[in-house]
Amino acid sequence: MHQHNPDLRQLDRDFNSHFNSLFVNKYSFTCDAEDAFDLHGADGVSKGFITYMTAWLSNIDRLMSMLIGSNAAFDTSEYDLIDLGGGKSVSSIYLSHMYEFNSTTSVDIHPQLLEDGKKNLDAYRKIEGSNLHIDFLCQDIQEYILKQGKYIFFAFNPFEWQVFERFIMNNLRVLKSSESILLYANDRCINQLLNFSTLLSRDDYYNLSVIRF
Repeated sequence: MHQHNPDLRQLDRDFNSHFNSLFVNKYSFTCDAEDAFDLHGADGVSKGFITYMTAWLSNIDRLMSMLIGSNAAFDTSEYDLIDLGGGKSVSSIYLSHMYEFNSTTSVDIHPQLLEDGKKNLDAYRKIEGSNLHIDFLCQDIQEYILKQGKYIFFAFNPFEWQVFERFIMNNLRVLKSSESILLYANDRCINQLLNFSTLLSRDDYYNLSVIRF
């Protein structure tokens, strides 16, 4: 059983927060945390939807390094990236800015978070003059059915296990047939996920897992 590490050093927390601020401030992104009850109400929280926070972007780099370290020939450009619980989509933008994917989609159940994500993408484009493209999908992932394809998913602890499990069970055939990849930050549900997947790499200190279905 993998254990969640709650005891990161303050120095590391400060570094990762500063790393975020460099990217966020460059583009004046909206990325404030949003309380779960304000977003989803008591009923939504009881069903497994939680507080929105922006992921530590340095953890994305760590996860990508872990993925490449597990297979040096791995080509991310062959995969469609889906940011599960992408919210204001800072993580989606960072992933697309730093790495190459076939396509990028930010998925979230809350429409206002995705509207903020679209504004953040516009702010990015104004500075970069880039045609970087992200699809925004307002969707309860418990009802999200994947088309056949090769996927890399990024998830920063976006919901409780009962929500994650429904998504996986609905799409397990597609996930396994393509050997899709999950980059999982703050991996509180890693032990449950490993009933359906193979662990390629884990960072026990930062609570990061790379799994293959």
